[in-house]
Amino acid sequence: IKGPKWVSTTFGVFICQECAGVHRGLQRGEFSVVKSVDDSMTQAERDNIQKLGGNEKVNAILEANVGGHQKPDMKSTYGEKETWIYKKYVEKAFMIAGQQFDSLEGTMHTKFQKDTHQAYQSSAPIKKGFLNKQGGVYKNWKRRYFILTNDHLSYYKSLGDTTPVGVIQLVLSNVKALPAEGKENVFGLVTPARTYLLQADSPPEVDSWVQSLKEVCSAMTNPVQSQSGGDSQIQIYHEGNLLKEGNNLVKDW
Repeated sequence: IKGPKWVSTTFGVFICQECAGVHRGLQRGEFSVVKSVDDSMTQAERDNIQKLGGNEKVNAILEANVGGHQKPDMKSTYGEKETWIYKKYVEKAFMIAGQQFDSLEGTMHTKFQKDTHQAYQSSAPIKKGFLNKQGGVYKNWKRRYFILTNDHLSYYKSLGDTTPVGVIQLVLSNVKALPAEGKENVFGLVTPARTYLLQADSPPEVDSWVQSLKEVCSAMTNPVQSQSGGDSQIQIYHEGNLLKEGNNLVKDW
């Protein structure tokens, strides 16, 4: 099959594999339901997507006011795609003011309207402040303004900016002490996508950021336990057989 092999049945759009990973991380996997086009979609879901009009119709609404923002392409980094998807689907940042997005009525994801409201409510900042961040490619350090909410950590070039440089989803993430040569007050934020090295201005600031991040990551990893106080349960989204490539030495399947 040519083209994207994944689809968000919530929004009725076809997406690439990397974007599918980002969608799965939105609101603990409840905000956008992602399925394989090949074998996991029901006929009802296929019919529903056809009724919604697919990417072209959805983008006409959710990308109606992109302005100077550059839409990511297949060559864009994971972080660039992550930032765009969050702003497009969660913040609705590219919609025309006053326009409504009502075309999802009757989709398989019946909790959409409620989850959308909760997404905005859950964006209240838990902690804000400046940190130095090491780049993912060139390994240089840049000072950024960070805002932590209860499901993601966003960072900006400077205080007062409205468009983040990046958005780090905190699903399946953790915080640990990681040394950096010639640097003090450094800690690591380990996510499924990559490990971020961050530097605070003082030891108390390190403790404050680490504690806040640990609380958020713990709540994201164990939502049942954090909300009810009981034993957490693992929710199975999909199970089945897969072929796995061998390690770096033997490339068998």
